[in-house]
Amino acid sequence: MAQYHPEIMFKIVDMDHGLIKKWEGGEVLFYEPEFEELIGNVRGKNLFFC
Repeated sequence: MAQYHPEIMFKIVDMDHGLIKKWEGGEVLFYEPEFEELIGNVRGKNLFFC
């Protein structure tokens, strides 16, 4: 969604601070084809983890 709607800010929220740190650090926690590239293109622009 973040890729197709750059005008909207998306926040991924989790109670596990360790997971959020991993996502913020660029780690991809599961495999999905091309997912790492997609996340990398929007992370810090309109996709945030908290």
